[in-house]
This record gives sequence, structure tokens and C-alpha cells, in this order.
Amino acid sequence: MTLWDPFNAWPKGRRWIWAVLAGLVCLTQGPKFISELRPARDRWTDFFQEWASARNYACGLPIYSDHQFAVERHLGYYDDAPLPNVHRAAYFIKVNAHPPTAILLVLPLASLDYPDAVLVWNLVSLGALFVSLWLVARALAIPLSVWSVPPLIVLLLLCNPFREQVYWGQLNLILLLLLTGTWISHRSNQPIAAGILLGLAAAIKLFPAFLFLFFLLRRQWKTLAAGMLSFLAMVVLAAAVLGMNNYWVYVHEVIPQLAVYRSGLDNASLPSLWTKLFNPSGTRVEPLWINPILAQVGTWLSCGFVVAVLAWLTLREEDAEGEDRAFALTVTAMLLVSPITWNHYLLLLLVPLAVAWTRLTADSLTRWTFVAIGFFLCACPVLIYQTFNPQSTEITVATAWQTLYLLALPCYAMLGLFALLAKLPPLSDSRGVVVEEADSSRPTADLVARATLPCSSA
Repeated sequence: MTLWDPFNAWPKGRRWIWAVLAGLVCLTQGPKFISELRPARDRWTDFFQEWASARNYACGLPIYSDHQFAVERHLGYYDDAPLPNVHRAAYFIKVNAHPPTAILLVLPLASLDYPDAVLVWNLVSLGALFVSLWLVARALAIPLSVWSVPPLIVLLLLCNPFREQVYWGQLNLILLLLLTGTWISHRSNQPIAAGILLGLAAAIKLFPAFLFLFFLLRRQWKTLAAGMLSFLAMVVLAAAVLGMNNYWVYVHEVIPQLAVYRSGLDNASLPSLWTKLFNPSGTRVEPLWINPILAQVGTWLSCGFVVAVLAWLTLREEDAEGEDRAFALTVTAMLLVSPITWNHYLLLLLVPLAVAWTRLTADSLTRWTFVAIGFFLCACPVLIYQTFNPQSTEITVATAWQTLYLLALPCYAMLGLFALLAKLPPLSDSRGVVVEEADSSRPTADLVARATLPCSSA
């Protein structure tokens, strides 16, 4: 299979271009990346939520205790300690925002000191990422070789969602492995395995439950049943270990506190866009116009349109290639309609991006649209903000217009990916267009032979 590579204009030098770029990126970004794998004890990442809850459980304390109490008890820092503001993140996130099943994953790390626990979690997450990449490449017949390593290094170290994942010690790469496994199991005709993996993902974080819609539309009843049982089994297990009362606390005390994050600056979902424009909470976003009803109507109409298009396209797919596209569309729609989609959530778009890449036609507009989508999904919002506002080092208060033309860029990129996936032809058709463009004067047999070459030998 011949995959499009923007550097293919110089085939013989392409490998060395990537190798040089990888070396430069490692020199400039490598030391910082390595230091982020194991943070200092006074840099409290999002993973602190899980670790503090697990440590509370080990000490016989409520797992949803106030984070200020957890910082003081488990790390020895107090509210009046002379620490930079960025290190006080644990004070602004009052309690763990994740369900008890997420805490269950981290219980084995409760005995470790906080920096060591983050390091172990990041290493496990990196392992999950590499397994996910291998599974996707094998499923889509994407050629891999030693020359695939330099581009991977460049893309990862320059990808803001990936760097945020490591910096904050997030859950996304574990979710990515579960969702990739769900997709692989489905296309391998293993409906029960697909359901079990999806149920596990939905139990860890609730928003992956949106993917049950794909299996509902495809009438995969075994997958739906296995997924629901898997989800319930995880809930029962977490309740048995951590206590059923923690689910009551999570539903009645924790979830209501999460509404404020819908207008977060780097929340890239459609509900967040409408909320920031017409009904923001907090003081970091200036509304275009205060109108809560318009925010609700805009959210329901835009999300309803995305779901309607998704349902229409999913129902009309009849073969395996069509189901790949439908699954990719569902993952993209999941992040678009979720109330909260932080920048690091965009790592979950691995399957949609891979499916789109393997179906790119020879049309230059389509190809460079894909590059633009990938750029804005990987770009750092703060750097984009600084490009347009060189006098500012960080986003303090975003105006409505900055929300529209800067903060919403990842949301627009997801909408672009959704539209691109909906438009792209089946894999067989796109391969034919690419091969014909390569050299239309060659005999048909030669063209077919070239189409089967690995992209590294193109």
C-alpha cells in the first residue's frame, strides 16, 4: 500500500529528512519530556487526583476528600507554603473528578511516593500507546520499519495532546488502548470481547459510553450486552472494594462541581463552544452575549446534527471498510458532543486519523486539508494565542472573538475530520486514485505491483 507522505517529493532523501528532524526534536524537546515523566513532589498533576484518592483509601480516609487536605497529609505542603501558583492546581480542583473505577486502577500505586507513582503510570501509558499504534498499523496494513521511528518521534514530541498527557499523567492512553481493542475485536468478529473492552473504558471515564451508539446502530446485540455487563461488573467491583457510598458521593457531590469546566479555555467540544459564547462560568471567558437559552439551543442543535449525520452514515455502511469509517466517525463525534473535551483527549483520535490517512485520494486539496486538520489537532493553543498576541505569555481572559478564532480551532479541526471521513471514498477506490496519479503511462500490471510496495520503499 502506498501512503501519502508530504516529503515524498524527494523519495531518496525523505528518510534522512525525518532522521535529521528527529535528532533536532530530541535535542530541543527530549530533556524536558524526560523530566516530565517523573515530576517533582511540588508539581501536582492531574494524576494527583487518582493517587491521592488511592492513598486516602490505604489510610482509611474517604477517597473523595478535599485535595488541600490530601496535599497536606500525603505531601507535607500547606496552603501558606511559598510555592508558584502553577503548583497549587490541587487546591483549585477541590476533589477527584473521576469515578471510583478510575481510582481502582491506581490502587497498586498507592504505596509509592507521588513522583514514583507518576513515573510508573506514565511508563504504563506509553506502553499502551505503542501497543495501540501497532494494532492500528496491523489492522490497516500500514507498513512499519525501522524508518518509521523518526517520524513517530517527531510527531509525538511536537504533539501538544501527547505532551499534556505525559505532563498531567492523564488516563487517555489507557482509554485509547481499550477503544482500539474494541475496534480490533469488532472487525475481527469478536463481539463479546469488543463489548467487554468498551464497558471497561466507559467505567473508567463515562464519555466512551457514547460508542455504544455505534453498536446499537449496527445491531450488534452481543456487543451491547457484553458491554453493559462489563460496565456493571466494574461498578460492582469498585463498590465492593471502595464502598458503595463513594458512588453516591460521586453522583451527588462531584459531578455537579464539573459544570464549571464546560467553559474551560482548552475545552474543545461543541457544548463548550456554545457555553463560552453565551453562558460562561468563571471570569476567564468574556461572552459574546449572555443568553443561557441560546447556549442550550445551540448545543442541542449542533450536537443533534452531528449525531444525525453519524447515524445516517453508519446505517448505510454495508462492508468492513464502511464499518471502519463509521467507527472512526463515532469516535470523532464522541469528542465533539462530550461536555468536556480537554486537549489531551484528542489522542483518542488515533483510529479516525489513521482511517482517514489510508483513504486519502490524489486530490491535493483533500491531502492538505488532512495536514491542516492534523496540525490544529496537535498544536498548542497557548502558542497559537501568543502568535496573535505576542505581548502576552498566557491566556488570562479570552474575549468572545478569541474564543471563536483561537480557542475553537481544535473544535473546528474535529469538525473538519468528521467531514473529511464522511466524504472520503472506500479504501479500494482511494488506492486506485493514488496509484494512477503516480504514473498513468505505466502498464496496469506495473501500477498494481507498485501499489503493494511499502511506503518506506516508495
